Amino acid sequence: MNRNGHEWLAAGIVGSAFLVLLATAEAWSRLGGAKPEWSRKLVHLGGGLICLSFPWVFRSPWIVLIMAVSLSSLFALGASTGWLQSLHGVARKTRGSEYYPLSIFLIFLLSGDRPWLFLSSVLVLAVTDVHRVSHAMVYAHGRRRSRILRGFRSS
Repeated sequence: MNRNGHEWLAAGIVGSAFLVLLATAEAWSRLGGAKPEWSRKLVHLGGGLICLSFPWVFRSPWIVLIMAVSLSSLFALGASTGWLQSLHGVARKTRGSEYYPLSIFLIFLLSGDRPWLFLSSVLVLAVTDVHRVSHAMVYAHGRRRSRILRGFRSS
């Protein structure tokens, strides 16, 4: 099998991994009672971790673009039809799930032959957003605790 054939096979494997991740988040949300913010975080972080392999698996940006557009379209369709509540069931209005795969593609394209740049950028994208949402949820519910001289207080 030539290099291009291996890339398409890898795209199938990576696509399957994304579908398993989405199915897991959806099952956790529907059957396990996970709040949409948490299942959304799972997809965000898990998707970012899956993408970390891209510099070693894909050379063609076209394959990454096709995967990004496919996932973005799936997420947009899910938002418009009410599917994928594990992603779209959050109380706030957001289009981030549709833009996330396209951001991964742009990072892949711009990082070129510098896998360290791709890795660091994707990790920042995946981890900081999950961290930011976690903090926003804690602040919104007034459960942030700060250390003071004698004990703790809520912020």
